Formats: sequence, structure tokens, C-alpha cells
Amino acid sequence: MVTCTRPLLLGYIRARLTMTADEIDAARLSLAAFALAEGFALGTVYLEHPQTAPAAFEALVDEVRRDNDVWAVAVPTEHHLTDGGLQAMRRNLEHHGAVHLMVAAPPPSPADLVSPETPARRQVRRFIPPPPNSAVRTLLPDGT
Repeated sequence: MVTCTRPLLLGYIRARLTMTADEIDAARLSLAAFALAEGFALGTVYLEHPQTAPAAFEALVDEVRRDNDVWAVAVPTEHHLTDGGLQAMRRNLEHHGAVHLMVAAPPPSPADLVSPETPARRQVRRFIPPPPNSAVRTLLPDGT
């Protein structure tokens, strides 16, 4: 019997002052759904509160540094990235370990913003691992 281990994905949620407990739970669920759909095992989900920032991000970096099994870090949406944005967060994580940074949900398309009466289309996202010895690849909404 062969047992396959799924790669480990950590989560990071950056709460805003106005975020409710239900919104935080929804963000956690979106990370769990993303991990399942993409074939990852979801590990710790770090929750950053504005009053204690950047404590959760530093704890995340510590786990990346300690655990060689961590393959990726995901945020629910681009709004959960650190202050420096995608590039700064990616550089910080890469500095401490060879992990990928992924955004679980694509930003809304202009068509979704213009036509609120039309149901939102679910975008299928496929993860394509980068070639060996390459920089981390960002997933685009079209899966490329």
C-alpha cells in the first residue's frame, strides 16, 4: 500500500478592525476549500489582528523557517497581504524558506463589478508548480 502525503499549506488572514467573526470564519473556510481543491493539507492558519500586528506574520515566518515540510502559504484574497503587498510578502517568505505564496480567491473581474445582477462566475484555478530552481510563480485567474 502506497501512502501519498499532500504538500503542507499554511494560511494567513489579516483581519481588519471592521471584520466580524463570521467574516473571519468565512476566510478560514475559503482557505480550507482552496487547500482541498488544490491537493494541499491545510496546516496552521495564522490570524493577524491590527492591534498585535505583525505578531502572527512573524509566527508564520518562524514556522516556515522551522518546518521544511511547508510548501506554500495562502491568503484568502489580496486584501490579506501584508502592507508591502504581494512582492514584499513573497520576498519575506522566500528569504526564510522555499515556499510559494498563493492568493486563494481571484480579484473580481470588471464585468462582475459592472453587472451585479448577473451571478458571479466561479473561476477555475489550477496550480502549476514552477520548474526546478525558479522563482515562485503567482497564479493568475485564468490558471496560467
